[in-house]
Amino acid sequence: MLGTRYVYDGLEDELAIECFARALAGEQQQAQLQIFAPDGTTEGTRPQAVELTLEVDEGEVAPTLEEPLDGDETFTIARTVDGLDGAPRLVAAWDGGRGVVAAC
Repeated sequence: MLGTRYVYDGLEDELAIECFARALAGEQQQAQLQIFAPDGTTEGTRPQAVELTLEVDEGEVAPTLEEPLDGDETFTIARTVDGLDGAPRLVAAWDGGRGVVAAC
């Protein structure tokens, strides 16, 4: 268990950036949402309210993991949902909407 987590701006977090890069490279899937009791025991899982998927246009390929991280072929993380174009792209979908959250 990683301890208490808070909502924060992950753009300053190297681990968060690496997770986005792995997702854009098709090497990391969305984690299962686990629910814990106050004593730390697992109570189970529940469906994600937001589902993330990788979309790659026909004729395009996802980058290798090194490409988004090497500084030459960078990627962009949206500060507001759906302000990006690009292929490949990481798309968030929720009840009633969807939008691009990261793209190469």
